[in-house]
Amino acid sequence: MMSVLLLVLAVVLALLGHTSFWVGLVNRMHSRAWPESLLRGLTLGCVLCWGVLGAGFLRGIIASSLPEVAENVGWAGWFMHLAWPWQVYGVFCWLVAGRNLWAWWWRYVLHRPPNVLLSQQVASIYLPAPAQKPPGDHPLVWVPQNEILRMELTRREIQLAHLPPELDGLCLLHLSDLHFTGRVGQDWFRQLMEICAQLNPDLITFTGDFLDTMDCLGWIPKVFAPLNARWGVYFILGNHDWRLDWPRIRAEMAQMGFVWLGGRWTLLPEPGPHRKPAGLSSKSATPCSGSSISPPDTYRTGSKKNSVGDNRDGRILLAGNELPWIGPAPDLSTAPPPASEGGPVRILLAHSPDQLRWARKHQFDFMLAGHTHGGQIQIPLVGPILTPSRSGVRYSGGVFHEPPTVLHVTRGISAEWPLRWNCPPEVVLLVLRSGFCLSKTS
Repeated sequence: MMSVLLLVLAVVLALLGHTSFWVGLVNRMHSRAWPESLLRGLTLGCVLCWGVLGAGFLRGIIASSLPEVAENVGWAGWFMHLAWPWQVYGVFCWLVAGRNLWAWWWRYVLHRPPNVLLSQQVASIYLPAPAQKPPGDHPLVWVPQNEILRMELTRREIQLAHLPPELDGLCLLHLSDLHFTGRVGQDWFRQLMEICAQLNPDLITFTGDFLDTMDCLGWIPKVFAPLNARWGVYFILGNHDWRLDWPRIRAEMAQMGFVWLGGRWTLLPEPGPHRKPAGLSSKSATPCSGSSISPPDTYRTGSKKNSVGDNRDGRILLAGNELPWIGPAPDLSTAPPPASEGGPVRILLAHSPDQLRWARKHQFDFMLAGHTHGGQIQIPLVGPILTPSRSGVRYSGGVFHEPPTVLHVTRGISAEWPLRWNCPPEVVLLVLRSGFCLSKTS
């Protein structure tokens, strides 16, 4: 009996490693700026390899283990009867399974939220329910248990070590991955943006993936018309925009008065005294209270020379990185020094969390990203499976601290295919806290 149990455990671990390897390969391929047709072909190839190799491996195990079990030989005897290629592949799968089990244990059992995440509140955003199913909505939208329309507002207070006291309480709205496809009606997005406008943020940031079809280009002025912020609205584009006529998408967003930051940086001017942020109601989205922050009347880009002597405490360097799809990265050679050297706080908008290494290299204090959709489908006790990132599911969503950078990854608002399970979409209100203020009060 013990031999049978050990055999089953060994087979389960091998199949777990086999599956996670091919899923991880697909995740990492989709983090690359490859043509969509190539990615679809490679993904299909990975699915076929997963099926063929898995079936062959399982068949070989069954053929070699049945005599051993019947004769009550040692539980590992079946492995010695496998053909040597299957032996090599089996050891490989066990190693992959061991590595992923340790990563899962660290992520869900041992890991604790980073100290920079001071608080977190989540509330549902209640949009008016339609009297009947809109005829334009995709059938997947109305599948039972689908959470694609179950929007959440997440409010997080995050400490930035070099945020000056003048900016303590800065309210930033992080939006990403709207994926206008026509599969979810335009009115739903419009209602959501009206609620976002009521949050009264100081700054609104988009981190890409607006459209999946150019047929929805006309949605942009209608959906985003309610948005306004004291310090302006800034955006970058994502890989789904890159597949389309992205210069037209960029131009349409710019006509709204929104500032494109792809491959550029800007300096936001010094604010006035700041207010305390409001709390979050579980019944409705609670806006931030009024603020005396003055809106920026001008901004500077990396194409202009900036003197280090012009730097003033309290300003923010806001930059955008659309790599690997649209380049180049911002040129910071003429920028003020980082905050650790007396310059302004650096905040980066990036579509993918894979740009974290670039952000750390250039000493950004805060980085905002989307792209992952939080995995879009999360399996209980397992977590997200499909996450298009070079790091797999490691940065699928939430707050991470990789000094000197704090990374925030949102689950986004929608998806190309309107299906979510155990991973509802979200808009995120970020309240930034100064490390200087906290150190004085502690």
